[in-house]
Amino acid sequence: TDVSSKSMRIAWDASPGDITGYKLQVFPIVSGAKKQELYTGPTFSVANVRDLSPETEYEISLFALKDLTPSKPLITTEKTQPVKVST
Repeated sequence: TDVSSKSMRIAWDASPGDITGYKLQVFPIVSGAKKQELYTGPTFSVANVRDLSPETEYEISLFALKDLTPSKPLITTEKTQPVKVST
């Protein structure tokens, strides 16, 4: 992952086997927070997630899809950077 204060670039290794795409879920580890879901085709292994909150820890779940059936997810956490203020 490449992380800034309001976005993340998430990359993964392509899944072996016959898949039809990927589902990526990104949500803050805060109760009641809104999660983002992105879907990509089977040839994509990078996603850019925007409109995130600075200095917030997010849980990232990646599913391989076969038709509409998701695999067991790969899960990690990542924290966005603080906002950089120049003086």
